[in-house]
Amino acid sequence: MWWGEGLDHPTRLGHHRHPVTLLPAHQSRRTNVRCALARAAAALFICATLAACTSPAADDLRAQRPDAAPAIEVEGAVDVGGAPAFVDDAPTAPAAMPDAGSAAAERDDTGWREVESGIVTRVMAARDGAGTIVDRPFIVRVDPATQPFDVAYRPGTPQSLAAWQAETGATVVVNGGYFTEENVATGLIVAGGIPSGASYGDFAGMFAVTDAGPEVRWLAERPFDPAEALTAAVQSFPILVRPDGTAAYPEDNGEAARRTVIGQDRAGRIVLIVMPLGGFSLHALSEWLAAAVELDLRIAFNLDGGASSGLLMADGSGEPALVGVPAVILVGGR
Repeated sequence: MWWGEGLDHPTRLGHHRHPVTLLPAHQSRRTNVRCALARAAAALFICATLAACTSPAADDLRAQRPDAAPAIEVEGAVDVGGAPAFVDDAPTAPAAMPDAGSAAAERDDTGWREVESGIVTRVMAARDGAGTIVDRPFIVRVDPATQPFDVAYRPGTPQSLAAWQAETGATVVVNGGYFTEENVATGLIVAGGIPSGASYGDFAGMFAVTDAGPEVRWLAERPFDPAEALTAAVQSFPILVRPDGTAAYPEDNGEAARRTVIGQDRAGRIVLIVMPLGGFSLHALSEWLAAAVELDLRIAFNLDGGASSGLLMADGSGEPALVGVPAVILVGGR
């Protein structure tokens, strides 16, 4: 998903487990990060706008963001300019699915299958409130005690998930958060321990990796602290499941789109999901995630929507993004 105008920056790939040489290292950067977020309008307005995947102007976008507080300045971060306009991909039309209760529908739930130690996958039928199958999510659940996590970021130079996987050797690759037309992340991102961008407000979530391991946070409950030592991080929005496991996204206009989600279950495992058929709106997805006993989610947030949403396994399974992306979350690998 693209967000309006931004600035190109030299290559940076954050992968602390194994060095990867791409382009010459960064020279010294300005440390002042500015964010042009203005006063917020009602939170429901941004919810409806994101679900509809429309393209308002920059001033409208700033008004929609429900955080009136100024952006947090990040020491050592790269300045990527002000808040850009929203240029989302068109909603994805859901593909035809078998009728609920049919033999084909029953085969849509594979149950959990182990890929390697600490990584299991599942494909299941996702039904709406009327019991109709509307999507077929590909789900990856990871035990952080056995698998490393990282974030790779190359501002200005997107590439396919397959290319990211080949370059990093990761077992799982999933797209990062929103980015501009110039392929620069719009929220805070930390790759190789180096932060860039500005932190979102309390409407967003953050996937953070520290020496203690990975975790999924709600910024309203635990705002980003510029003093904390992060190895890797990705921010995006909106929150779909609150930290108490309840649905977080309000009613919307029902516009559906392909999406990716990151969450954490009550056992502390990281859950990555791609909804490839675009059968759910954000509100419906929020309700489904909170109610899915198979997932047992404690918290989850939306990573992206549209053609840039995708998840790829090293064995070729999954649902890769339809376009290149400048940032990815990496799990396992060499």
